[in-house]
Amino acid sequence: MDTINIRLAQLSDAEDIATFNQIMAKETEEKVLLPDVVLAGVNTLLKNPSQGFYIVAEIDFKVVGCLMDYKGVE
Repeated sequence: MDTINIRLAQLSDAEDIATFNQIMAKETEEKVLLPDVVLAGVNTLLKNPSQGFYIVAEIDFKVVGCLMDYKGVE
C-alpha cells in the first residue's frame, strides 16, 4: 500500500484543490462551478490563513485529496 502524506496546502496546490471543489459540487449538488471563480476563492483562502486553511493528502507527491477548515470573517 502506498504511503499517504498529509500536509498544509501551498499556493502551488490551488489548481488541484479547485478541481476537487468543482468535482465535489457536481457530485453532491449537481452544480457546475466556474473554474476561474473557484480558483480565485481557493487562492484567497490560501493567501489568508487567518480565515482558514486547506490540508492536502499526497501519494507519490501527487495531491489526491483535500480538506478545508474555514474560520469565516468576524
